[in-house]
Amino acid sequence: MIQDPNQIFVRPISIAEMQMLRRKAQSAMIGGKSNIREKSDRADHLEEDQLVGMIGHYAWSVVHFGTSQHFLNQRWISDKNKYQGDLGDIIGANIDVKSSRLNHSRPILKHSLVVRAREYREDVIYVLVLVDIVNEPNRLSQAHLVGWIEGSRMPPQPNESGIFEGAYSTEASNLNPVMPIRWYW
Repeated sequence: MIQDPNQIFVRPISIAEMQMLRRKAQSAMIGGKSNIREKSDRADHLEEDQLVGMIGHYAWSVVHFGTSQHFLNQRWISDKNKYQGDLGDIIGANIDVKSSRLNHSRPILKHSLVVRAREYREDVIYVLVLVDIVNEPNRLSQAHLVGWIEGSRMPPQPNESGIFEGAYSTEASNLNPVMPIRWYW
């Protein structure tokens, strides 16, 4: 379990990467709606939510594999199958990257990893990435690779009330830290 916020890996997102990720997020928008918002504002926040998801998936792929190729391959497949739903975040792997906006008014270890009941599976590894989108010159957006948990280690029942009602969730402090992989190329 994560004991110290210093265990969280932070990956800056360059301006060129943000431009590419914005294009990918727009191509993933098919007139749908966000699955993480209240019903009343899902469509209004679709573009932002798509971008947050793209940043999280991209950052995790680059840090974990040392390259963006896994992300780009998955996006190509997803773009060719837009109406098929979530095809997974890493081709052939049981990994689901859950990304959320970083809330600066809350300690990072008090954020939650949330999995909607229809997406939940015990045999999946869920990864939490908190995204800080910065719209200021001379500052880069960042992806905070918080940690991971096996679905079988999530609370056994979905939340019965609150903002995450009907979803499985756990605090970031309950996650395993991301492995400190360092690539030398």
